[in-house]
Amino acid sequence: MKCQATGWYPRVAVPPIRSRLQCRCICKAYSTQKQDSTLLHKTEEIPETVHPESDSNMHDQEIISAATGDGKIDTSTDKESNLDNETETSPQAPSLLIDIQKKPQRTQLDTTYSPEDKETLLSVFNTASVQQLQQMRALKGLTADAIVTHRTLHGHYQTLGSLLAVQGVGRTTLKKVCERILNPTSDSDNEGGRGQVSSKAIYKPQLSQDTLQRVWSVLSIKAGLKHLSWAHLCRDGTLHDWDIQEVPCFLSGRFQTHEYLEAVSQIIANLPPADLYLLEQQTIKNDASMAPLKLHFRSVEVMLYSLLNTDYSDTREHKVVSMSYTAVGRYFGAYISGSRTSGRSIIHDIVRESRESLNPRVAISQDMAWNFLGRKDGIVKDSLCDSLMQALAFVEIVLADSHTGMKDS
Repeated sequence: MKCQATGWYPRVAVPPIRSRLQCRCICKAYSTQKQDSTLLHKTEEIPETVHPESDSNMHDQEIISAATGDGKIDTSTDKESNLDNETETSPQAPSLLIDIQKKPQRTQLDTTYSPEDKETLLSVFNTASVQQLQQMRALKGLTADAIVTHRTLHGHYQTLGSLLAVQGVGRTTLKKVCERILNPTSDSDNEGGRGQVSSKAIYKPQLSQDTLQRVWSVLSIKAGLKHLSWAHLCRDGTLHDWDIQEVPCFLSGRFQTHEYLEAVSQIIANLPPADLYLLEQQTIKNDASMAPLKLHFRSVEVMLYSLLNTDYSDTREHKVVSMSYTAVGRYFGAYISGSRTSGRSIIHDIVRESRESLNPRVAISQDMAWNFLGRKDGIVKDSLCDSLMQALAFVEIVLADSHTGMKDS
């Protein structure tokens, strides 16, 4: 409102202009020789200089604004000039092209199968030829060739989900192929409802055909919580030894390496000699509560590997292999709803057959049969069953595929 005495407009209080923070991001990439590129950000605070105006200047500006008839100070020109100055002075940030490495695609199949099964499946997809892949019904035609071509161009498959990037491979097809590799059942399955598993899926490391031809007998060893059990089986199906021995130092509350070594060495000294030794390898979850069990089983496994492979440094040939606990269970049909059950009923049938049939699946002596049937401890009985199932699976799957090389007795 205009003052009646002076004829001037009252002075308008203008809030002080705060200094603004002008962020100039000067992004520079490190040298491309480094694997992980980082960005350097430099932030500069440039306070805007404020020149306080005198009362007379402010008074003159008010008079000019009054002449325009607005009754307000026109500061739009100043704001536009400030924006223009900022645009001119601030350097434009250079555009950056950041190469982000995509993570391997994961699907439900990666969480469905155990780590051992996934390792087996990826090993087949990364090493099989076009002809080998075409033997599976779901991969006939150009699909098998596309898998090998994609592998050649982009490298080995890291996850099962990465196979979905191959043209012609869908989720349903991939699942069928995985089941076929792990359990390649056919219309002419063996009697008793048994399934078949690939020799690559049941043991590792893989042995050459020449080595397998020289194998006549295998000794299957299973390490338990308080015992070691074994089964000595020959290529012709004759069971020569089948027993179990308790080891008091196993999981006795204190882990003493020398006690483990002394106990395992003593048991190995009393074992019958064999051409090849089979060790059961179980998958143990990465859980803090399972750490003592994992330490126990891995320690026994390492000791058995070293004590039974005494001449490896000279021959460079493995006499000890690890058997997949999952693959053996699939071969005998011991899986129900994705969980492996006890093989006690399977071995009971094999023992009964050895006493009644003239051509049994496994030739078991009467003493060993009565020794097994007379045991009351369920844990001990299951351990004996696992050791025999492991030996029988290797003989029927791996040795049956190799050419028969009878060893002179």
